[in-house]
Amino acid sequence: MTENFSEYRKRMLELLLREMESVDLLRIEEDFYEKTAKKLLHFKNFIESISDKNIREDMLRQFSSTERVLKILLLLRIKKALEEIMSKDTIDYSKLPRLEREILFQVLDKYDRFLRRFQRTLQGKQYPKKTGYRLVYFLKRYPKILASNGKSYGPFRENDLALLPLADANYLEKRGIVKGVDS
Repeated sequence: MTENFSEYRKRMLELLLREMESVDLLRIEEDFYEKTAKKLLHFKNFIESISDKNIREDMLRQFSSTERVLKILLLLRIKKALEEIMSKDTIDYSKLPRLEREILFQVLDKYDRFLRRFQRTLQGKQYPKKTGYRLVYFLKRYPKILASNGKSYGPFRENDLALLPLADANYLEKRGIVKGVDS
């Protein structure tokens, strides 16, 4: 098991280094973070069962450094994705695993809301607080989303109907993923 953990740590570090060296986002598996979390939990349980205190503490330090590598990888990839969107105004979402897409959508939604409020403030207008839901249908398949209300929705197939929080429905409509039933 120790060799497997060492090999896994090495692979994660190599992945981070390749991502750092690459200008473009590397394509990684859709469920990369979910698989990684399961694997790390397995390793952590094994490490905690080691009876030799010195070996256990050393491996726990290695485990912590592996967690840091993965956190850096996630942040680096989100940063690169945002930079790609800023420079090209689009991104190939198929390169992003599910977790990264969810994070990116949340960041972009908050950014869009900020810009709208900022523009309204510059125009001397009060930003209206909109709450509620909107009925939409999906124009194409779409993975599960974590909505602004903290609830999960999906995954969706083409022509699926969904009652989504207004902010999320509007965000997805701007991106050409859904169409409002009332539109």
